[in-house]
Amino acid sequence: MNIFKIVQTFASLTQESVLNTLSLSRSFRQCYIENTEMLPVSINPLVDAHFNHSLRETAHSRILYSLLTGSNVVKKHFIKFFLDIDVSANDITIPYPDKNRIDLTIKGKNFFLIIENKVNGAQEQKEQVDRYVDIASKIYPSKEIYVLYLNQDGYTYPSEYSLSSKVKMKLGKNFICKNYKVDILNWLYSVNRIIPFDTEQQLKSSIVVYIGYLEEYFGNSKRQIIMNNKLDKLIVEQLKLDNKSTSEKLQVIEDELENVQKLCERLEFLQEQYQEEYDEENFKEWYNKCVGIIDDKLILTCQSSTEFGFDFDYRKSKFRCEVSVDEGGYYWGIKCLSQRICKNVQGKLKDIVLNSKYGFHNNEENAPEWVVSDYASESDIVERFVTLTSIIIQQPEVILCQ
Repeated sequence: MNIFKIVQTFASLTQESVLNTLSLSRSFRQCYIENTEMLPVSINPLVDAHFNHSLRETAHSRILYSLLTGSNVVKKHFIKFFLDIDVSANDITIPYPDKNRIDLTIKGKNFFLIIENKVNGAQEQKEQVDRYVDIASKIYPSKEIYVLYLNQDGYTYPSEYSLSSKVKMKLGKNFICKNYKVDILNWLYSVNRIIPFDTEQQLKSSIVVYIGYLEEYFGNSKRQIIMNNKLDKLIVEQLKLDNKSTSEKLQVIEDELENVQKLCERLEFLQEQYQEEYDEENFKEWYNKCVGIIDDKLILTCQSSTEFGFDFDYRKSKFRCEVSVDEGGYYWGIKCLSQRICKNVQGKLKDIVLNSKYGFHNNEENAPEWVVSDYASESDIVERFVTLTSIIIQQPEVILCQ
């Protein structure tokens, strides 16, 4: 067999393998859709309210505060669960919010617990834990000071930047590193079992809702587990993994992951091509609409297939008002074309636009050459550009460049 046939055969096998992976992905998607429709209805206000973003660390601290102050049983259970200290609920105080910006503190006769919340991986602050311990040391002896450091899903200790070796050694076993995914959820499960529904309906409901939110956040809710099990079963069946040895299973999965990567690369390439075509079609349509509205007031020019606008002079500086697109989306704006940017002139022009009655806003991340600019939806971009054009050409000091 010559080298050409070898390459041709290899290419054919690779193509067939990738096509099989594509077929698996379609089956996977279909299975996901079908089983999603079959899952029981789940309504959780916290999940719905924060579907696309996480609760802030401060919000989690407020929730813990509300749960702990809402019941003596919950308060005692928390201290026993994390510190293994038996204490009377009447001896526990929880001052919050804290003026020293400690996420949460719990004080007892023989302990001072500092809770530092890093559930969303917030950045460490310089000597943060050291400062908290120093505050506590003014009231309690070292052996009675505890720090509960709550990670998201791991057990990462704070760095020397936040917790010095000296203070870490001073705390010893009183520095407790836990996480939300395992430890806080296990505590919630545990306390939920001992809270009676008939007498503590509101508290019980709050615990259940918070459990539901955390389970969804970490992808281990019963709904998600059921779905994942069904999807795993589909993969095993489609790849015929049951009749293979462990090493063969690993090789098949490795090959599939490689195929998935190839598929992603080609899909991303096609997506980029089609997006460019889509953008060009949009800009042709928008250009024609703007020309029809503006009519003979000025002549619009195009610097690319995804840009149009017009140049003008204002107080001896050159500017361009345009519509274009970047990685953030479609945008309208005015940029300075002069090599030397005059901030006073730009500021005056910016004020004219932003102080108009048309509700223009400026993107604060704009580069210095932009006087004013912001993103707009496909449905609003023509209206924004036409209105901006109207504001500009009405200024007596504006000279249009034809």
